[in-house]
Amino acid sequence: MLANGRRPVRVGGGASMRLPVGRLPAAYLSSANRSSSQTPLPGASAMTEEAARACSPRRASSQAGEQGSSSPSLLPRARVVVAPPRDQPLSVAARAAAQAVSVTPGTMTPGWASPQVPSSAGSGTRSPAIQIQQRSGSTVPPQMRRTQSQMRVSPRSIPSPNVARLKLGKPSDEKKDWPQGLLVGDRPPARPHAELRIRPPPSRTTSESNLKQRSPLAGQRRSLQVPSTQSSPRSEPSAYARGSPEARLMQVFGQHVLSALLAGSLVTSETLSAAASLAEQSVTMCIDYARLGQSWKHPHSRGQYRLGSHPSMTCQLSRARAQLSKQRLSQLFLQAAKGQLEWEVAIVRAFMREIGVENQAIIQHATFEGVSAALEAELLLPLRSFNEAQQSMHLTVYLKPVPAAEIREAVQALTAAVVSKPSGFSEWRYTCPRGRRQLEGLSEEQVELWKTATSCQHRGGALRSHEDEAGELGLFWATKIGGPSHGFDIEGQCHLPLLCNARNKVILLSDPALHPVSFGRVHFRLLWVRSQQQETLQPRLWLERLNVDFDLEPEDVKANMSSWTAAILLHAISKSEAMQVPLSVDLAMLDLLKAISCARQEGQVVKSSEVFVLHPSNGVCEASDYLDSRHDWVQLEEEDTPLRHRGLYLPTRRSGSLVQS
Repeated sequence: MLANGRRPVRVGGGASMRLPVGRLPAAYLSSANRSSSQTPLPGASAMTEEAARACSPRRASSQAGEQGSSSPSLLPRARVVVAPPRDQPLSVAARAAAQAVSVTPGTMTPGWASPQVPSSAGSGTRSPAIQIQQRSGSTVPPQMRRTQSQMRVSPRSIPSPNVARLKLGKPSDEKKDWPQGLLVGDRPPARPHAELRIRPPPSRTTSESNLKQRSPLAGQRRSLQVPSTQSSPRSEPSAYARGSPEARLMQVFGQHVLSALLAGSLVTSETLSAAASLAEQSVTMCIDYARLGQSWKHPHSRGQYRLGSHPSMTCQLSRARAQLSKQRLSQLFLQAAKGQLEWEVAIVRAFMREIGVENQAIIQHATFEGVSAALEAELLLPLRSFNEAQQSMHLTVYLKPVPAAEIREAVQALTAAVVSKPSGFSEWRYTCPRGRRQLEGLSEEQVELWKTATSCQHRGGALRSHEDEAGELGLFWATKIGGPSHGFDIEGQCHLPLLCNARNKVILLSDPALHPVSFGRVHFRLLWVRSQQQETLQPRLWLERLNVDFDLEPEDVKANMSSWTAAILLHAISKSEAMQVPLSVDLAMLDLLKAISCARQEGQVVKSSEVFVLHPSNGVCEASDYLDSRHDWVQLEEEDTPLRHRGLYLPTRRSGSLVQS
């Protein structure tokens, strides 16, 4: 019996692949201390009866259930800043939040590498054992606790010296009046030319592995540790660095298979790293979406996927598939080690099989560079969900039909773009016919600025707001920050609009001292309004409210929500000034928007009532609780939104070649 009185859950799927969750504390399981009386959202996809019996996780209580209400809420789980009454002057808190945001240009290190945190005293030692305690009555799901002093530099967090560059043209040497704080790399964005650095997507750091405590290879024994499988060693040889591809492969396959792989045909560091990521995501993090489908019972944060102990992963169906994947990968890698098959070909072939792609045209279109970038961004599960669980995407939240053929076509185009090359997904978003139509009316300079993943530094560089990174593969995981609807395996038809439309982006918040991955997310859109004086459409930047990761400490959220929102607004204002396009925000952020505008001595803030024009969606549907009350709907034709009352930031008019909006 566990401490909470519940019995351990026994899982099968082969002796060598058992991951018994009965030894884990309740704080590890997303279903712990949750009610079984949750009312599912209308249209939420349910598991089959067979899958439910095999998996049988306890239902997660909804936000409304935690507050004592049985009715579900269609609004995202977001913590927002509530503005004071409109007839009152700017509050002291709003002014303080605006003044607390400092912009430090020129100090950012761009690229795909995870943020680095220096180790204390240069000792390089790892963090001590982390005790996990379950918080009763917390509105945030159970999480791993750790402090800044427990963060350490990981070998996997150090960026590669080989940096590929995508050159869009020769940067201009002409000095221009740049908006405050808006950066591409270590300088303001060039107009229209910019040099973007493309690095591999962020990898899981050793500090995150310690945080999740998945690995039995840690140097110190921890009080909460998943027992190793029968084929895995009990300890890690000193020759392998923690977090190295060799150590990760050994944890999945064991010493015998790893020795055979390293003793065989020459394998490069790139192929070895890709093989390790493929093994982790196919075996340790495995979810059988083909049989479980998309459901609200799947994990709600990225950390729960990396932990690998969620009921969606430990149920019999997923463990059986993980065992099959392990056997297939072992055989394929051994063939490559013996020289019977090229390593790159083996990895591409295995990846396409694991995500459930059978279309030969897509498989032939795949490259090792594209697949390797997808693996570094941990896209195996998102792509598997989209390809294998499309039946769950044929109804909206309100049970309206979604055309299956359109969903299938969008997913195939999306998958082909991702595996084509590292920048293939981002290029496809902006160059497809509907993507170009959504940006039609902007100047070339404005289009280039919108496409560029700009960023801002706050608090002297500790806090960073960014529109993901070059390549935009982080959009697949962005909706797992807060929500939890619009996820790739929870109402996947709601996620396609973000991925497939050129008009849709996100602004992310990252602070390595607080959370190992991005912890804040705001939907950021480029929309159009009908001008009353002119027949032409006028562009608007549309900003929604801030969502934060469920794994954050409630105390951190309460203490920092206002400053985080101010950082998001500062980023959006900088983008508005750069593009010379007005920014539309929710009225709840109006006071804070005014305070920031006054502090910067730029722009003008007014109230507005406008109807927004939505060009046809390239992702079949559109989804937003702020654009429309339908939450998600099929949007294959141009349509107008209801009248929306919002705050509007009018940028300072600047001289130059930009179109004056």
